[in-house]
Amino acid sequence: MTDKLHSALKDITDFESKVDAIVLGGDLTDFGRESDYRSLQRVLDQYKLPPTYGNMGNHDYYDIWLNEKGAFSTETVPNGKTDAMSRERFQKFIGYEGRPYHDEWMQGVHLIMLSQESYVEERPEVGEGAWYSDERLDWFESVMKSHEDGKPAFVFIHQPPPEPGTDGGTHRLIRAKRFRAILEPYSNVFVLSGHTHRNFNGEDHYNRQNTFHWFNNASVGRTRSTVQGDNAPVAQGMYVQVYPHQVVIRGREFSDRSWIGSAHWTVPVAKLAQA
Repeated sequence: MTDKLHSALKDITDFESKVDAIVLGGDLTDFGRESDYRSLQRVLDQYKLPPTYGNMGNHDYYDIWLNEKGAFSTETVPNGKTDAMSRERFQKFIGYEGRPYHDEWMQGVHLIMLSQESYVEERPEVGEGAWYSDERLDWFESVMKSHEDGKPAFVFIHQPPPEPGTDGGTHRLIRAKRFRAILEPYSNVFVLSGHTHRNFNGEDHYNRQNTFHWFNNASVGRTRSTVQGDNAPVAQGMYVQVYPHQVVIRGREFSDRSWIGSAHWTVPVAKLAQA
């Protein structure tokens, strides 16, 4: 997977136009150990990168499954580890202070990173789902108030939301009803999720069933092949270009530095009605 990450970073640093920011969508590591973050940092340090942000994914909590020998052990979980330890390692790596979620304005573009804040050591019932507390969702609701004027907001989550009108379980955003209720009053909201490792080729990653624009990203390290037995390297990601009148989202194949023709969406920025 390191080769795929290098392919992506080489493409980003030598792209045809300036890249203003990178958002790592979750599962930065396999297990969230100190050694995993050190390995990732060594790769990143080889490139001159723009400001980089990120979310925790479920894999970034997986250290609790490893015993003292580094072997996967469900019998002894949490193996002397805690979810809090995993959060602290992520926050130290990514540079967030005190909490694993963050928002940032970049040249008038609002990036909102909503990491899942608990895993099965603290909340066994969440499984592989993304749990957000009242405190987190209150913060999110407050942050979104800056978009009453219709400015686009980009909300990054790891696990995707479930069907509209429902709350999610494992592998989904759990408190989805309130998440959707927070976003409902606003125009020009773009939600970008990961987790599913879906391939941009042959699948539509733009979900139009919500009040917001929801796009499901692929994966640099483990995008699924669309052809059984095909072992060709696949390393995919998403480019987002923001203009005053539209947002352009395109799927990118990093292994050969090509655009993915079926993953190209142009979404007009809706103008608010004048009072």
